[in-house]
Amino acid sequence: MLQDSFDGHAAILARDARAGDPAAQGRRDPPATATPGPAPTSGASAARIAEVGRDAWKAESGDHRRALAAPAKLRYKTLIGPSPRARRFDRQRVEAAVALRRIDRFTAPAMPGSIRIA
Repeated sequence: MLQDSFDGHAAILARDARAGDPAAQGRRDPPATATPGPAPTSGASAARIAEVGRDAWKAESGDHRRALAAPAKLRYKTLIGPSPRARRFDRQRVEAAVALRRIDRFTAPAMPGSIRIA
């Protein structure tokens, strides 16, 4: 790419321009509810759990959803592949829906029945 070379930087500086970041195209800003700064430490999380209760903390932090999403993404990429094969977005959506049904059929027999006690 042009901006990755010395000549490219010289040409950009000569025009008083800024080099664009191709990776930033399509990047979204964090939601307005996101708190700026580093993630809270476990001590802060434990204090918040003591303050509002575990269920309320889970709902407000979304931490349990992140913990469930990582292995689900690993299962998807292992069984289906790292990227969709279809080119068009509407077909990618169908491909993902079919893939998720396949994963559900694979994992359903091995899933234990569980009941929440507390």
